[in-house]
Amino acid sequence: MATIRKITRSKGVVYNAIIKDKNGSHLKSKTFTRLADARAWVKRIESDSEQMEAFGMAGASMTFAELIDEYMQQWQGRDINQIYRLEHWRNEIGKYKLVDITAALLRQKLKEYHAGSCKRGNGKQRSENLNKPRSNATVNRHRTSISGALSYAVREGYLVTNPMHKVPSQSVNNGRVRYLSDDERGALFAVCKQSAWPKLYLLVILATCTGMRKGEMMGLRWSDIDFDEGLAYLAVTKNAEPRVCPIPSPALAELKRYREIGNGLIFPSNKKPSQPLEFKKHWLKALETAGIENFRFHDLRHTAASTHSLLLCRLVGPNIFSFNVNGAGQLAKKYRVRLTEEERSYLESLVHKGKVAAHKRLHAEILLKADSSAWGDQWQDSQISEAFGISTRTVERVRQRLVQEGLELALERAKPSRVRNRVIDGENEAHLVALACSDAPDGYSRWTLRLLGQRMVELGYVESVSHETIRQTLKKMN
Repeated sequence: MATIRKITRSKGVVYNAIIKDKNGSHLKSKTFTRLADARAWVKRIESDSEQMEAFGMAGASMTFAELIDEYMQQWQGRDINQIYRLEHWRNEIGKYKLVDITAALLRQKLKEYHAGSCKRGNGKQRSENLNKPRSNATVNRHRTSISGALSYAVREGYLVTNPMHKVPSQSVNNGRVRYLSDDERGALFAVCKQSAWPKLYLLVILATCTGMRKGEMMGLRWSDIDFDEGLAYLAVTKNAEPRVCPIPSPALAELKRYREIGNGLIFPSNKKPSQPLEFKKHWLKALETAGIENFRFHDLRHTAASTHSLLLCRLVGPNIFSFNVNGAGQLAKKYRVRLTEEERSYLESLVHKGKVAAHKRLHAEILLKADSSAWGDQWQDSQISEAFGISTRTVERVRQRLVQEGLELALERAKPSRVRNRVIDGENEAHLVALACSDAPDGYSRWTLRLLGQRMVELGYVESVSHETIRQTLKKMN
């Protein structure tokens, strides 16, 4: 049920469209400068049964700030940064009603956040600007925080669907593997021994020898250490599963220097012994003094992995094992290429044939070089990448397709797994044509592609649309 009121103002006439439920209660209203736009908006809202249902739900009058308060009361996660992330979005979109939070709004707000610069705490309850853009991974973490709160709203019946599900996450390159060289490791150890915090060397050598995460080590208690067996019992891990971590002799010897009786934390705060110490300033100072750049505390896990890999290679030979810091040794490559003599002969014939598709010949050469069988070349991905001028990810995908789908499919191009839905379907095409045939807005002599796109979004026909999509649609209709 809807009504449209004509309102005369000093600047001209506007039209206020009001949506009501069956009982006459106000659900939603919006003001337009053109009667046609008001009618189109009413028609779209009333035809959207999902949105009409949302207007009548318990959460129709709830704001996002109120949702955050309720969501955090039942939240039991361990990531303390979740609190700070949601506080940021309380300031950004906290005043919006849940039914007014659309995918287009979230996409725009995340885009604005992505365009901002990174900040870091300076240890004085203030933050400093780092003058570098926020990473895709940071934006994804904020996206996940918002989505968690909105998913809770769906479970509680405040929303019909989670609008964040229509906002894609940013692509992330997880290829960074930074670890300490022998010289860097020696310099860091020497500086840590001279640190104002006596246990910094213990923490660093424990991380380097075991590959434990920062949170796991800061939560360690003396009762978790078995000095006789040289083991650490980790009750709380990132994967929410307890595990046992061996402690090599250098780290164990350093632990014994500080050994205590009881259940206290190994790395407690001086002011609050029940809480772990915040050692960030000691760590950053040690890196600066040692002259180590572009290195995070988490990268000590990579250093542990590289050290263990080297030791295993010396014992059992190269290209066999790598150390998995999540707890076990495993094959260095998840998808290993082992070709039979017949398969090698077939691939070699493709390489030397005159008329073979370029991508097929390239994939054949990749598989021949990556072959780890007795008669294979056993090249590393980086070698193949450099030799053929391609990315290592391409090499990985070809190896993966061979193992999972077979030789023939590995030689072909992968079919796109993502199917894009049409932004403008048949119904919206009709709206677009009608809009293009109507009078141009005030101040314009004719409709432009960008004006048409903006008006389609304003009227709620689409959440977002590019001017190129508008152009192609209109061209098809001619």
